[in-house]
Amino acid sequence: MTINYQRASELLLETQQAMQCDEGERLGDSADKLLDALVGIVPWDWRYNATHWALDVIHICREIGFSVAWMRAFARYWSESKEPDRGSAESLVSYYADNAATRISSCRDKLALLAWSYYCPFNPDKKDEVLNFDEVRDRFANPLRFGLHLTGHDEFLAELNKLVGPDFSMATVYRHKKVHRIEPRVVMRRPEPCEQPSYMFPVVTEKEAREFDDRLKGMYPDDQMRATIRQACFLNGVLFDRRAPKELRWHFEKFDRFSFACWKRLCDATAGSCGILLLREPLLSKTSG
Repeated sequence: MTINYQRASELLLETQQAMQCDEGERLGDSADKLLDALVGIVPWDWRYNATHWALDVIHICREIGFSVAWMRAFARYWSESKEPDRGSAESLVSYYADNAATRISSCRDKLALLAWSYYCPFNPDKKDEVLNFDEVRDRFANPLRFGLHLTGHDEFLAELNKLVGPDFSMATVYRHKKVHRIEPRVVMRRPEPCEQPSYMFPVVTEKEAREFDDRLKGMYPDDQMRATIRQACFLNGVLFDRRAPKELRWHFEKFDRFSFACWKRLCDATAGSCGILLLREPLLSKTSG
């Protein structure tokens, strides 16, 4: 069905106002100061590479905020709508949720590269030189183990440490599912097992067989009936289970909570990292000169 985009836009503006927070304001202030510092001559200093990553993460933070705002706006639109309009609204909720989740993981990695590029002039065109978030954080937390002699890295590490925990783990899991598995969806109603699409899984280990038998026993307490049903689950001598793949359907409330929390912490860590750059060479000479 057709979406009333005028109403959706009204809801977006209301949502964006409701999302205003200290972390977002801090990011805006830091972004303005960084842009002011970049005016003029570009220093012949490879540490200046960090400013390119900084501009990247500022931009991505704004994209995440925009995606979360649209996701929330269409969730409200869904709640105001009746069938069959709800289906179209739910699809757009899931679409913007996808945008937010994939950018959360990307932003976290690039924020780590902002810090790493200040200490290492790596080549971003070479895949083997581009580290991920965990690799950078590990080097900053244990520099001697990697033969590194760093100074001032603890400030960057403090910002990166803001980006760990269960919320970011959930974002990472979602992105992995999005990129490498059957397409996950964000749904407005809490998903029930009977609503999930079924998939044929071969039962090949003892652990899988025990789990299969435990589920079957819960469904069919009668031993004779359960044995008959279990025998019918064999194909060419192989036992198969039919169930939904894990984490195909994500409830909006759960997704909304962790994505918004990730966005605020990314804004905070990005603002902090930009502040570190502004107080160090080569930007310090430009701002104090």
